[in-house]
Amino acid sequence: MMSDSSNMVLSQKRANGILEYLIKGGVDPARMSAKGFGENQTYFVGDNKTPEGRQKNRRVEIISVEK
Repeated sequence: MMSDSSNMVLSQKRANGILEYLIKGGVDPARMSAKGFGENQTYFVGDNKTPEGRQKNRRVEIISVEK
């Protein structure tokens, strides 16, 4: 099992990877930010005790803040 700090690093790397992908696709980097949440259970959507639940928790959400 990974430590919370290691998991946070991995989570942020995943988020940064998506950000880089979108930038390479032409999205203006000034319009985006990336935030990894690691083991913060507030953001869990699945049961982290099962492989299926952990897979659901490894996700990216894109939220528009423009009006």
